[in-house]
Amino acid sequence: MQEKERIDINNQGQIPDGLKMIIKIKNVNNPQEVLKKAKEVMKSVAQFAHTNNWPKDSEWKSILPKWFVESMTNKTLDEIMSQDGQWHFESWIESMYHRAWEWYSSKIEGNTIIIVLNLLSVPYVFEQFLYIFYSQGISMKNMTSEDDLYGSTQH
Repeated sequence: MQEKERIDINNQGQIPDGLKMIIKIKNVNNPQEVLKKAKEVMKSVAQFAHTNNWPKDSEWKSILPKWFVESMTNKTLDEIMSQDGQWHFESWIESMYHRAWEWYSSKIEGNTIIIVLNLLSVPYVFEQFLYIFYSQGISMKNMTSEDDLYGSTQH
């Protein structure tokens, strides 16, 4: 099953056979809506992952949800640099192109969203994934990650 299919189908926190990372986003007021919006962003990306059809930066502005694009493009460079967790649009797009992980599954437990990423290679950068939740107003302090190599990290 491809990533774009797993985003919709794997909703029980399924675990991949290989290396994984488990991300927990805690104290979410509306977890169903936040997860739905995160899936919307990731499905937009997944449709082009591992293909020769990766869009240009300017094309992504009409592919990704408007609210998500504007969370980056409506910021000045000074605002981007001064906010921990904030991303610059073109940097975010580039990092998604080079990501070494895929969405494997998700799950909601109370007011916590749990996402399982399948790690494809080491090293990997995943902070661009956390931004999908940060862009929805969730503090980085509410996010933790645990992987098979480095253990648990509070962001």
